[in-house]
Amino acid sequence: MGLLFVLSFSAALLFLGAHRDFLGSNWLLLQRDAKTPLSRQQQQQQWWRLQEVDFLEEAIPGHCADIIAGDPSVPHSRPFMAALIRGNSFMCGGTLIRRNWVLTAAHCEIGKGDTVILGVHSLSNPEREKQTFQITNVYMHPKFNRTTMENDIMVLQLNRNAKLNRFVQTIRLPRTYEDVRAGTQCLVAGWGLTENGREVSDTLHEVSVTVTDRRICNDKEHYNSKPAVTMNMVCAGGINNQRNDTCNGDSGGPLICRGIQRGITSFGEPKKCGYPQFPGVYTRLTKDYVEWVKKETERR
Repeated sequence: MGLLFVLSFSAALLFLGAHRDFLGSNWLLLQRDAKTPLSRQQQQQQWWRLQEVDFLEEAIPGHCADIIAGDPSVPHSRPFMAALIRGNSFMCGGTLIRRNWVLTAAHCEIGKGDTVILGVHSLSNPEREKQTFQITNVYMHPKFNRTTMENDIMVLQLNRNAKLNRFVQTIRLPRTYEDVRAGTQCLVAGWGLTENGREVSDTLHEVSVTVTDRRICNDKEHYNSKPAVTMNMVCAGGINNQRNDTCNGDSGGPLICRGIQRGITSFGEPKKCGYPQFPGVYTRLTKDYVEWVKKETERR
């Protein structure tokens, strides 16, 4: 699991990482999340600083999952976005799917009593649009596998209903379940790294990504099926050497295609956010997953 070191700011930016699975003798995959504690001084200065990271057995730097080659979102233009907070640490993104339910990734380190903020653009600035909630229950997919990253999906129950308005809205989930075809243009959004080795973003960013054929993602020039990008996943990134991608901080956030959430930010290649040969990988919202979400959220 690795030893936890408190590093200097510059070193921490180089070794940013959170969840990890060792897959073979020298190959490491990290899920796309972040631990980004926010001090009072940083709140005043309106920027984030990494305070702690996981240092792995092989001392291999972690992978990233926020927005690469994107732009700041128009404030509050993505009213379904949720920020998941543990203490003063931003952990992951998510989406509001019902008035008191948030959809995110199973690998995100979040639990009962932790905080969800809706209507948020800046993580540090006070914003009248924000609504803050406590998590009362966490339902991880029972077959989530940290090695293969299959079933990387989780729902969070909030302590009360959100007040829906222009700043806080639910997102649409699929009602039909055809595959997301290669070449489809989709949107990803989140808070976190905007470049490998730099500080995470205080404000929401977004970028367009293009779905890549799974056969390409699994070939020797890409992920080499370690782990395999399965039919339960979507592979998406930049094209024509564009660097569009997610990176640390985006885990649990949405992959939105034609106005519908079709995926959840899941994993990628360590230290190579924005590399065309390593597109981001997303949990695909299949019929089985959507029915599982419906069952979990409607019976409680």
